[in-house]
Amino acid sequence: TENGVLYVRERGDGGAWQITFPTLVRVGTGSDWEFRFESDNYALQHGTRGLTDPTVGFKHKFYDDGVEISVLFKLNIPVGNRAYRAEGVEPDLKFLFSYEITDGLELEWNVGMASRVDKLTGKRLGQIQYVTSLTQDINETLAVYGEIAGEGPDQLGNPTTHVFDAGFLIKLNSETQLDIEYYRGLSSSGVDWGIGMGLSRRWYVDRTAAHCINLGTVPS
Repeated sequence: TENGVLYVRERGDGGAWQITFPTLVRVGTGSDWEFRFESDNYALQHGTRGLTDPTVGFKHKFYDDGVEISVLFKLNIPVGNRAYRAEGVEPDLKFLFSYEITDGLELEWNVGMASRVDKLTGKRLGQIQYVTSLTQDINETLAVYGEIAGEGPDQLGNPTTHVFDAGFLIKLNSETQLDIEYYRGLSSSGVDWGIGMGLSRRWYVDRTAAHCINLGTVPS
């Protein structure tokens, strides 16, 4: 599991801010399959507060020879508080790539598209998304990473946005990791800056098997 807290301040709108408490639960059912539950849980924004929509889905690794390639499918379920609820079910499909450049240095990137419902018009929009990241191990307990992510507009007339984030991955023990991250917007709108912290914990159903429940906040 991965659980954390994220504070983000937006550009424009007088510096609007939002605090969320993201959770990601990943259940591995073998070396190639992973089923996922994801949610920001509860959001606070300028006096508006409430539960957010949950997302369910799966990840499947179908190639692993030099470059690891996986597919990630998610489905957003519109059952949250009205202020944060999507106008309909929103599917999301990504292809994920991972390559170990050297021992301890890993490159990851993903590209995909989500189907969003414009809250003003009710029309569906195809939203292109991407993430590129580099992670470098410093020692056995500490790693640093940096990534650039972007996504197309979720409403007609809105711009495409890009954001950079970097942080530390601190291994507390063999099954627990602390993440500390900083966000900086690269676009004229969207995120201005943000900070986040998450705690990841791996739970084994059967220590003699490869299957595990992976419980915590790392965006994918």
